[in-house]
Amino acid sequence: MRFRLCVKDLDESLDRLTRLHCGYLSHFVSKTRNVVKQSFQYLQGKLLEKGDGTMCSYAKNVPGCNNQSLTHFISDSPWEHEPVLDHIQRDVTRYIGDRKNGALHVDESCFPKQGNDSVGVQRQYCGRLGKIANCQVGVFLGYNNGPYRTLIDERLYLPRKWTEDQIRRTKCGVPDDVVFKTKIELAWEMILHAKNNHVPFWWIGIDCFYGKDSLAS
Repeated sequence: MRFRLCVKDLDESLDRLTRLHCGYLSHFVSKTRNVVKQSFQYLQGKLLEKGDGTMCSYAKNVPGCNNQSLTHFISDSPWEHEPVLDHIQRDVTRYIGDRKNGALHVDESCFPKQGNDSVGVQRQYCGRLGKIANCQVGVFLGYNNGPYRTLIDERLYLPRKWTEDQIRRTKCGVPDDVVFKTKIELAWEMILHAKNNHVPFWWIGIDCFYGKDSLAS
């Protein structure tokens, strides 16, 4: 597919991204820290790298940015991601929400990783590789209305071995209130959360694994 873009189109895309970001500024300001600049730089880096890359590659592509500030923004900044997701759900409801044509979709995505200090990594089935491998697994909730699709919630699957290993939990910063939940439980939790946030939908799309009545992990 070819896209006929001109400089004006690119300028307008940045303006639109800036306006979108402005609606979320309050989520990145606290009494002790303001990371609004880093939040926009991270967003730019994600888009320029098409969702892939590292903090170092983001810093190379985004003007006035460095990988240490981005790493701190993701790992140690005192902002909470839950209010951001709730805000996204409100925006989705406002702009593309539809009680009769809207749908929720549940699926997981796997991220191959090595080492002992990446939260949730263990040898488990990795759909991306099609085999058992070291990876993280995320469970995601999407919203769909005709041609419009977007993600509205997420959960990191934390294997039982991780929840029972207090030393590794403490080392990697896993909060004390995080307990083991199966992938199906995580999916159900997100569906109920969207329902409580009055996200309008008529049906839910899931694969055979998440369609089970059992609570298999």
